[in-house]
Order: sequence, then C-alpha cells, then structure tokens
Amino acid sequence: MMLHGGQEFEWGEPVCSGDLIGTETTCKEIYEKNGMGFYVFESVSTNQNGERTVTGTWTNIVRGV
Repeated sequence: MMLHGGQEFEWGEPVCSGDLIGTETTCKEIYEKNGMGFYVFESVSTNQNGERTVTGTWTNIVRGV
C-alpha cells in the first residue's frame, strides 16, 4: 500500500576516495490528502570536514489511510 511519490537531490561538495560520509535523516512533514498519507523525509550527508555532500528529499505515499 506504500508508493514512491518523488525524490530530489541537491548536490554539494564532491565525494572523494577516502572520505568518511555520515548521514542524518529526519521526517520533515506528514499530511493527508484524498484519503492517502504523505510522508516527506530529508537526508543530509556530510563529509569528515562537516561539508554537505548531498541533501535528499523524498516522499512516500500510503494508500487507504
């Protein structure tokens, strides 16, 4: 009952061999529309110097909420 609704990326510093990448994910928004639940998540990845390498945003849709 869950569908992939969409995905976006915003690129920052390039990742190089030997980099250590850490990622934190948060739920940015939850809402209902037309009987379906929408869940918006964001992940932010940074390198060992604290520089952002990528921010990803994606939406999952759950039918029959």
